[in-house]
Amino acid sequence: MKVRQFVFLSGICAVLLFAQSARPGMAASDAFPQRIAGVWVGSGSIHQAPGAPRERVRCRLSAKWAKQKSSIAIRYICLGIDIKFETTGTLKFNQTRQTIAGKLITVGIGAFSARGKRRGNGVVLSLAGKDKKTGKPVNGTLSISLKGSASLASTLTATDAKTGKRFQAFKARFKR
Repeated sequence: MKVRQFVFLSGICAVLLFAQSARPGMAASDAFPQRIAGVWVGSGSIHQAPGAPRERVRCRLSAKWAKQKSSIAIRYICLGIDIKFETTGTLKFNQTRQTIAGKLITVGIGAFSARGKRRGNGVVLSLAGKDKKTGKPVNGTLSISLKGSASLASTLTATDAKTGKRFQAFKARFKR
């Protein structure tokens, strides 16, 4: 998998962490998207391809809930020794169906779709798009789970463009 494709997927992984986070002091019955607004910081690791060495990253995520639009505006920045990326976008939440869908843009790489459904204390999302410079498809599956009231964990499984093999591309923990 090329670095460009990997950076997109790892950036999207953290952006979508918001899909199941909870704000301290809010009841479980509170509207799902309202609980995800705010700032999160965390760290994790990235693998650029199957068997590649891992790189540690530090990340900051910001989300702003727009109640009238039922949408979440996202800004995500992640830094490692050799990797720096920013992903922004808007995800629309359907309260009745408990689904999330939207468009995200990773600077220098391109626009991508994200679709998923809430499941228990987590969410599973499908990611798809094309690298704007190479034209190659980029896809992955993101699993997110809430750990307590102010912590969450996420894992991204991606497909290597060269071999077609699935591998764990990103793993991170975030706190408020």
